[in-house]
Amino acid sequence: HYWHGSKLLAYETKISSKLLFKLLRGDNLIRREKRQLLRTTSDLLRLVPFIVIAVIPFLEFALPLILKIFPNMLPSTFEDKLAAVMIIYL
Repeated sequence: HYWHGSKLLAYETKISSKLLFKLLRGDNLIRREKRQLLRTTSDLLRLVPFIVIAVIPFLEFALPLILKIFPNMLPSTFEDKLAAVMIIYL
């Protein structure tokens, strides 16, 4: 699950970097491109605390508790879409 999420985040980062260069050149972005850039940027910012949790020994055991307190901490590429839908209907 994490391998697939990491690959997806890398791919989205590559796409968003092209969008950022397009924006810096002075071109306008369409709504879909703006949402893509915003989502990827927020995912990269959310990744920083996630890496800290993964690096510190035995802190990954506290990950379920941390996710209970901060539910939107994981990047969107690491979330299971079906689980998100199930939470909404529960």
